Amino acid sequence: MRYASSEDDARDYMNVGFFKILTNLKKYNPKAPFIAWSKRVMINATIDEMRRHKRYKSHVMVGSELPPEPTPIIFSEKEISADDIYRYIQSLPPMTASVFNLFAIDGYKHREIAKLLKISEGTSKWHYSRAKERLRSIIQAHSSKRNAKSLEKVLK
Repeated sequence: MRYASSEDDARDYMNVGFFKILTNLKKYNPKAPFIAWSKRVMINATIDEMRRHKRYKSHVMVGSELPPEPTPIIFSEKEISADDIYRYIQSLPPMTASVFNLFAIDGYKHREIAKLLKISEGTSKWHYSRAKERLRSIIQAHSSKRNAKSLEKVLK
């Protein structure tokens, strides 16, 4: 459900993806790992469905908006659960969440993301940078609330 806004959409994307895998088995090269090939087909099918339903808006960049080199986001297992991280990513705008998922989770390069989503490489970098900024602020707010609750418990 990383690319879908609801469980119904996720099911639709999965069905289309599996259908494309089954109908394109003749194109599979047995020399390559099947999991890698099927993952690529599934992600491409999902992106095609998103594009077909026009569920996201692209962002046109101005040269001065180009972000600096990306820096990794580090999540502390002790402070934030995987479910929280998933919810935070889902709260991002659809295009920004898609770019973040493709780059940070699926390991695509910005050049590949740009081709898949039909955006410029700079726009892909901008969305990734924006996702990191928003996730940082959400995580900081989460940590502040958690620290405030801990302080309240100590003070009681």
